[in-house]
Amino acid sequence: MSFSAPEAVLVADIGSSTLKAAIVTSDGRCLHRRSAPTVGGPDIATQDQEALWERTADVLAQVVAASSDPVDAIVVTGQGDGLWTIDRFGHGGIARQWNSVAGASTVEGWERSGIIDDHFRRTGTVLWPGTSAALWSSLRQSDPDVARSTRWILTAADWVTYRLSGCVATDVTNATIPFLDPWIRNWDGGSFSRLGCPELADLVPPVLQPGAPAGTLTRDAADRLGLPARTPVHIGCIDVVAQALGSGMRQEGDAVAVLGTTIAVTPLTRNPSLDGEPVGATVAWIEPGLHLRVLGSSAGGAVLDWFLDLHGYEHEDRYERFWADVASSHSESEIVLPFLYGERVPFLAPEATGAFTGLTPTTRRADLARALAEGLTMALRQCAESTGASNSLILTGGGASTPQWCQLVADVLNRPVIADTDPAAGMRGAASVIPGLSHLREVESRTRTFTPSDRTPILAQHYRRYQHLIDVLAPTWKESA
Repeated sequence: MSFSAPEAVLVADIGSSTLKAAIVTSDGRCLHRRSAPTVGGPDIATQDQEALWERTADVLAQVVAASSDPVDAIVVTGQGDGLWTIDRFGHGGIARQWNSVAGASTVEGWERSGIIDDHFRRTGTVLWPGTSAALWSSLRQSDPDVARSTRWILTAADWVTYRLSGCVATDVTNATIPFLDPWIRNWDGGSFSRLGCPELADLVPPVLQPGAPAGTLTRDAADRLGLPARTPVHIGCIDVVAQALGSGMRQEGDAVAVLGTTIAVTPLTRNPSLDGEPVGATVAWIEPGLHLRVLGSSAGGAVLDWFLDLHGYEHEDRYERFWADVASSHSESEIVLPFLYGERVPFLAPEATGAFTGLTPTTRRADLARALAEGLTMALRQCAESTGASNSLILTGGGASTPQWCQLVADVLNRPVIADTDPAAGMRGAASVIPGLSHLREVESRTRTFTPSDRTPILAQHYRRYQHLIDVLAPTWKESA
């Protein structure tokens, strides 16, 4: 089957808390953007796959209805890791996301036995509770009937691509964690047995190159979206790769920092070093021979949303009110460790918990907000220090549109940073994997540079306290677990 380069691509981006869609044109414009909350499962780290598909189809249909031009192709990007399944009847169940801690006890056992270190030396990826191997081990114990009925294990983008086209496949970027050998760009056959789940070797899908044809819309999907059934669907890529592509990552040593549900630093490298402390993941890049090191904290937007819900920040302007509170704080005593979901980078501690310290009778909500914003940004600094990236650092994700957070990043890291304020960068990057559209990676995004301010010295003191608190509390995490 052959496809000509499309003029208009319908892109879906399946995030941890929000799904987005838009039409990306061949000249780099992003039109008719729509979004909606994802559909949670029993807890914050799960998704109802069938309900999510229904909502995704609705959002895609809204984009199509808003456009007067034909859609030439469809591609999907989204959150990676986790455990998304299809049963033998083709139905999806309850997905466990990358931030799930359900596999924590399995990871602790792997750590004690040396499996995590061995796996990192082989693949460049550390195992954490939200990886499919750990989540599968948990599923076998908690719901063996679901495990027995599973036919395929996928990622978020794979699941939506399957519902669009009927194609069961993944791509080299999404497949990386945790079973792919990123150097041969295919499954590492021995990893399934090493991680205690040999049966998964028969449940993982074929690995394709991003942009490869998945087929065309099924009749049902075509009717739902209001498009012809002949519309081509292409294999996409993991969202951090899409974001890096759309934000102008050009050469080895460049790094993108994501300020979103995930807080991560992702440098591009040809020869990832696997000699030091095991940390992060190594994702196969679009072009063979290059790798994206993904240093992603378990802290991020989910922790921020927890704080907002807990302290009564409501309505559409709740983020603006949070950052207004941060700016109004005049206290310097409060420090936050934002490890509500454990931690995976720059240290692996599934048992880690969050902490507020330095509270006094004069502490206000605004002071807690400031401390939380700093704690999230200090987690980002720890990730950045683990990368060794020396070239430009580009901030992306929803937080890159918040000047206060971008300035805080420059101050905490004590280096200039470039904020990519284009909300469509990730979707444009996803479209760029389709053959004939690689030029979209060169489309200039809206950027703004932030340089360190006079708060840098006091934040350096806060960072030392932050690190000291981790050292002090780490032994108590294991005792509590």
